[in-house]
Amino acid sequence: MSFDDKKASWEISLFFIAAAVLVIIIGKLGGTTFGNIFKNPVLQVILILLFVSIVYWLVRYSKVSRKKSLVVLAAIIIIILFVSISGMKFYVVASNSMKQSFTKNSLHAFWEKLGYSTEDFSKFTAPNGFQAGDLLIVKKTDDLKVGDIAVDTSRSIPLTHRIFFLNDTLAKTAGDADPPKNMTKILKSEMRPREHIYGKVWFVIPKGGIIRALYSCYLSDNCNYGKCFSEGKCGNR
Repeated sequence: MSFDDKKASWEISLFFIAAAVLVIIIGKLGGTTFGNIFKNPVLQVILILLFVSIVYWLVRYSKVSRKKSLVVLAAIIIIILFVSISGMKFYVVASNSMKQSFTKNSLHAFWEKLGYSTEDFSKFTAPNGFQAGDLLIVKKTDDLKVGDIAVDTSRSIPLTHRIFFLNDTLAKTAGDADPPKNMTKILKSEMRPREHIYGKVWFVIPKGGIIRALYSCYLSDNCNYGKCFSEGKCGNR
């Protein structure tokens, strides 16, 4: 009797789905908010194992050999461990404040006022920006510079924008979709304490976090799923 690993991986996935639902139900019965429930380390481990088992099932379902499937699985596990050990964090983009559609001329004009040419901008982190539903891998570092995309953790919802001013104690940021129109607005824009800036964006996975963004939409009043996916309007931001 041969071992059907494809069937087993699907059964394991169903088990972790049931386990995750159970943890969420217990949390809600205990009066815990959804935000805090998803911070539960037990649930986070269950969700990681669920993700790994589903990926393995999808690879095997695509008729990839068992050996190659195990290699893919091992690579995913190594990446997850590397991200965790290195102090990196995952952030899901919940708005289109960094989407550059129809704004590239004004965006480059803004940076030219600061002394950076279009060629200089092309060397910045994620020069094409990103949009709602994308998954960001953020690296913790104090080695920040103008042009980096940093995460401001001083708010309840992390803000991920591009740095255009930086000194030892303060930072100013702006989204690529809505750069300040004039220098007066630039000078009056809100300062961010540098100590609240968590590292910088290291890698962008397009639409890698769309499920989380749609979940935010589900929790928000009057959120339209279509606009969440296409326009980045995924909640009260």
